[in-house]
Amino acid sequence: MTFPNTESTTQKKQGLVADRVDFVLRLRDKEISFCEVTGYSQKNDEAKDGVDLWRLVRFGNSVLHEGSLMVHLLQVVYDDAMLYRLFPYIRGVMVLAEDGAFTIPTHVRAIGALQASLPVLVWHKVVLNRNDRVLGKP
Repeated sequence: MTFPNTESTTQKKQGLVADRVDFVLRLRDKEISFCEVTGYSQKNDEAKDGVDLWRLVRFGNSVLHEGSLMVHLLQVVYDDAMLYRLFPYIRGVMVLAEDGAFTIPTHVRAIGALQASLPVLVWHKVVLNRNDRVLGKP
């Protein structure tokens, strides 16, 4: 993972003016995921959020033009996060799909609630795995 405001190497290789993304996830020197983060002071600034999403799609589009089949994009606005998936469809059309929204704990109370729910989540996972084995699912 490369930390704040690193220029996109994919955009540089393509001869584009490289934007500075907040976080880049690399695997074997290839960029595979990008993240834009907005703090509390700009939480309700829809224009900033729109520009960040546009920048994420621009980064993702560069990676797709390098031959990747899909790229994951993460937009964090203070304590709310949205995970997107960008992939080519047909005839040059790119699809931006929302994969899921989640909340990032910013207070000690939220962390306690997360810890309290963890045993329940683990128990559900064990039960589901056990049911899958009983039903013959892999």
